[in-house]
Amino acid sequence: MYHQHLDWKKHIKRLKKERQFDQMYRMRYASFCKLLSLLSPVLKVDQLQAQRRPRGSGPISEELILHCLIRYMAGGLFHDIRVNAGMAKSTFFSAIHRGIDAVNRCPELSINFPTSRHDLKVVALEYQNKSSNGVLDGCVRALDGWLCRVQVPTQKETANISVYFSGHYQCYGVNVQALLQIQLTP
Repeated sequence: MYHQHLDWKKHIKRLKKERQFDQMYRMRYASFCKLLSLLSPVLKVDQLQAQRRPRGSGPISEELILHCLIRYMAGGLFHDIRVNAGMAKSTFFSAIHRGIDAVNRCPELSINFPTSRHDLKVVALEYQNKSSNGVLDGCVRALDGWLCRVQVPTQKETANISVYFSGHYQCYGVNVQALLQIQLTP
């Protein structure tokens, strides 16, 4: 089946006009472009493979791969994203895997943990200075959260079942937040 891919230039033009890019992608357009430039070496389209695609569909652009990856990782439903992007289900998941591979292979995005005591103290001080009232004392790295899906708890298990429902993900789960903190003593 033929799928008409999302016209990226028209999409961006519309989002900029409506001032909705930041909200849709949870980053500024300049940040998206910077991320795209970092991932492009891995996301580049193989022209030989692109020519094998059905006539008219054309290759999946690097921008479209990153669009799908960001929207999917932010909790978007794959059906909505792939239909909007004009992709078959298999193409969508192939794009997601390609995007994840690009992120994992990008040295600029790798997590580098400070190893010396001095570097740990410098990073901890930076976090403390950026936090409200210096509350992040001793923090050297912070990680985002994750929703661990669970079966709907029963009334016997919890007094308030609704607190386990995630409106964003439209399922029940426990929100897990991770924060790595090392106490630096003099």
